[in-house]
Amino acid sequence: MEDEILIELFKEKIAKDKEFRLKVFGNSMKPFIKDGDIIGVKKVDYKGISIGDVILYYVDKKVFAHRILYKRRRDGGEFLIVKGDFVGSFDFKVQPEQVLGKVVKIEKKEREIRLENRGAKVYNYLILLYSLMFSMIREYGSRIIKKSKIKNKVSK
Repeated sequence: MEDEILIELFKEKIAKDKEFRLKVFGNSMKPFIKDGDIIGVKKVDYKGISIGDVILYYVDKKVFAHRILYKRRRDGGEFLIVKGDFVGSFDFKVQPEQVLGKVVKIEKKEREIRLENRGAKVYNYLILLYSLMFSMIREYGSRIIKKSKIKNKVSK
């Protein structure tokens, strides 16, 4: 119940203000967004978000800030595939109505990073590529480790 109230508060705050600030808890977006950073979120139309953007969304009464990997239209509906930069796997399918807003700035201890200019969009896209490479390397590495453990068991 408390999570549902929190999501409704986010929706009201975004609808009312141009931008609101939110402290981040967790490491799924490291190194781009770290635990304790403050993000600025603003309301955005679904058409106004692009691959590489970081969005605030909710799934199963939990709120996340993750990067958009894919924007798809299928069977008459639209959805997003999102992923934390530091997480090896993809998240859930996110429906347009689950998007609370777009992350437009990150306040770190020493500086503020705005994400709406052209340079930031290129930077976001490069981080998306890094995140995908990181996931593939992590998956490939875990397969190699798994195979070597099986080989070691067989040879004993």
